[in-house]
This record gives sequence, structure tokens and C-alpha cells, in this order.
Amino acid sequence: MNRFAFLLLALLATPSAAQNQTEEVQNRVECVAEALECFQMFNHCEQMEVSVLLDQNDIGLTRERIATAVQRRLRAARLYDESAPYALVVSVGVLDDSPAFRVEFEYYKTLLDEDTGNSFFTTTWSRGGYGTHAGNAGIVLQAISERMDQFINEYLRVNAPACDQVPVGQDL
Repeated sequence: MNRFAFLLLALLATPSAAQNQTEEVQNRVECVAEALECFQMFNHCEQMEVSVLLDQNDIGLTRERIATAVQRRLRAARLYDESAPYALVVSVGVLDDSPAFRVEFEYYKTLLDEDTGNSFFTTTWSRGGYGTHAGNAGIVLQAISERMDQFINEYLRVNAPACDQVPVGQDL
């Protein structure tokens, strides 16, 4: 085989430098995305408490109804504890003179500043959205329930290795 044919085969058999750089950048982006998710939600699969904030409304929506719906979902996933060091805050606002509502979920955990030794309880993850209620509190509760499913799925995915280590039948 002559040198030209050998060189051509070598070039075709190995990815180009541009392909290598593209793959490297893509891998870095995925690593950063995973690191961000871990920063936002990873807590060794620890349980969380729930806090509900609700604006005044005239559609019959109460803090108790929202808290019950949220706590029920977290209990089913074995993630609820009234005295946990982590918190899920659910804020609901029914907009005045409008059939619109706003729902926001914020996950709080303690962060430690290694330089100062100070720790802070702060939001590390949040999601929200708007909808229309047509005067029906059930529609808002359904939206909250759907968002809870999304939160739990995301939380369990990020914490999967830690959650998988909890023995069946034992609290987290």
C-alpha cells in the first residue's frame, strides 16, 4: 500500500479535529447541565416539608386544600416530613378580576459558603406557570397536582442513586 492510500485510510478512520472538538463541547455542556441539576435538587434523597402561600381569592381555593394535595403526592413518593431540613414552597395567586392563576414551586435547601462558614437557606430550583380557572378551584388544584408529578419525577431522577439505596418498607 502506498503512502497516500495509507494516509487517506488513517484520515477516514479517525474523527476529524472538528468532530472531536464538537463532541468535547457537547460532553462539557452535558456535564454542566448534570452538575446544575445536582446543585439544584440533589440532597441524598432526604424528605422535605411543605409550605403553601396563597393570595386571597373568591373561587374557594384554600391553603389547606393545596397543602393536602401537595403533601399527599410527596407522601406517596415517601418524600414528605413536617420537620425536614429541606422545603418545597408552593405559591398560588389568583389574579384579580381575571380567570387567570399563577402557580410557582420553589425547592429550598441549605447552602454552605466554605470561605466564611456561613450557611443560607435558599431557593435552588423553581418552576412556575399560568393557567385559567374559570371560577373553579378544582382546575387550579389539578394544575398543582400535575406540577407536583413533574417535580417528583425530576427530583427522583436527580436523586436516583441515593433513593435506590433506601430499603423497601423503610422511610427515606
